[in-house]
Amino acid sequence: MKTRALELHASSNIWNPDGLIEVLDLMADIDLNTLVIHEIGIMERLVYPGRFFGAGDEPGIHHRYRSTFRDLYRLDPVRRSRPYQHLSFMRWLARRAAERGIALFLNNKELSYPDSLFRLRPDLMVDGSPCPTAPGWIEFLETKYDELFTDFPELAGTITSPGTGESRLSFSAGWCSCDRCGRTDPSDWYATVIDAIHKVATRHAKTLVVRDFVFTRSSQDALADGLRGSSDDIVICLKNTPHDYYPTFPDNPRIGEMGAHPQWVELDAMGQYFGWGIAPAIMTEDIRRRLDHARANGVDGVLVRIDWEGLEGHSALRTFNALNIHAAAALAADPSTPTDLIYRSWATYSRAVHEDATPEVADGARAWLRDLLERTWPVTAKTLYAHDCVFSDSSQFPVSIDHAFWLAEEKNSLRDWDPSKENALSPDPGNIERLLEEKRQAVRDVADLAARADEGHPGLNVDWHAELRRRFRVFQEYVGAFELAARAVFTGRHVRDADDIDPHLLAEARAAVREMREVVDRLRRDGLADWHPAAAVLSADRLECLREDVAKAIDR
Repeated sequence: MKTRALELHASSNIWNPDGLIEVLDLMADIDLNTLVIHEIGIMERLVYPGRFFGAGDEPGIHHRYRSTFRDLYRLDPVRRSRPYQHLSFMRWLARRAAERGIALFLNNKELSYPDSLFRLRPDLMVDGSPCPTAPGWIEFLETKYDELFTDFPELAGTITSPGTGESRLSFSAGWCSCDRCGRTDPSDWYATVIDAIHKVATRHAKTLVVRDFVFTRSSQDALADGLRGSSDDIVICLKNTPHDYYPTFPDNPRIGEMGAHPQWVELDAMGQYFGWGIAPAIMTEDIRRRLDHARANGVDGVLVRIDWEGLEGHSALRTFNALNIHAAAALAADPSTPTDLIYRSWATYSRAVHEDATPEVADGARAWLRDLLERTWPVTAKTLYAHDCVFSDSSQFPVSIDHAFWLAEEKNSLRDWDPSKENALSPDPGNIERLLEEKRQAVRDVADLAARADEGHPGLNVDWHAELRRRFRVFQEYVGAFELAARAVFTGRHVRDADDIDPHLLAEARAAVREMREVVDRLRRDGLADWHPAAAVLSADRLECLREDVAKAIDR
């Protein structure tokens, strides 16, 4: 694939100069050629925009600041000089990337704006609230991107998501109920926003990429309709699965359906929805299949996200899931790359194999690692998904019965994209038993993996093997705790809602509540998972919150 991109999403990694150099060096080593900086409001970190504060058409951020610093201090005292400091940082990063043959893109969600904007432009509001269809937004977008591209000539382009509900002001979320918003067709709004940004990008010879980041099929259709009349040089970036990074979901149906637009496909290496690397999930074969599907449908770019904005201080690079980065890079460059070569690349990077090992012993160590780690994703899938449905909260425990089913059937609904899953979480006793057996199998499988991890291989670095063993003990604890959470959720809903309560499921619910208390006490006592971010994903307080909810349901 022509574009092979790595994406940073967590602010703690984006604004860390030493960490960025580490990332750029890795990218150069594994032949990734594009770095994407993805942060909500990233443009507002770099652009005032000066013209809205009275700067006129001065040719650079420092010149605009020179004529507006008094008004900026009065109207926007928190940001003040920060945009030009942040811009200097990003231009430094672009130069370091260029030295390694790497292009730099910024990724944001529109509409986004500084808080001070409404002091200057009350016409952007209706009845005291921001209105996404106010005509002044187009002027704001054109000004913002014009100043960005003027001040940041090293930038290759920008990526934006107009269809998401995660922007500061979202049309798709329906936050404004004014008559104008009610009369506006969603596809027309998307088209207007995209065209405004594209016009400026074209004038500055920058690439515009539009992300297909939406929460529902109807929003996806509206965004696609909004792109129908747009310029063919706009790149469309599609998640490999619809809505979000759920590996149990089907391929995104829009892949290959974007007309003449160039296409990129997005992957998640860290695992927002598959364990954060605390529960290892090595996706080499899934990545191979997804990229083969994308390539067969005309996709010529891949974007690999290695961290998550909701989890500061963490990265796939700090877990075994770094393997997913190596897999995506290798397979994007050459789909025929053998899995053994992917493991060789990762093992060299991670220093897993003892440097004094003979070639035969080193080969044996890598083969042993492949045999162990390729088995992790099936265990994590059985742990965090229920008949392929997402019932975890971004890999964390749900906090109540209703929360679990809202996650699985509404927020992250699989049946929206796969009608055969309409009754996947049916509360009838037979289906619940099948769901629970899925979790019990995960517990058995992770016990086998943890035992294998303890055995190790003579070719492994001793300290590295000790860390492997520790992490697999945490993995085992995590799977066991989620088995209890699932048992409590599925049996608890049955006991709470069924007219005819199955006595076996009632007994299972009571046992789950009792055993959860024991796990909560152990997590608080022994400190096995009391390190970041395992402490968040294996939260005793969160599990206790769920236990209380299920206990009340049983009592009722």
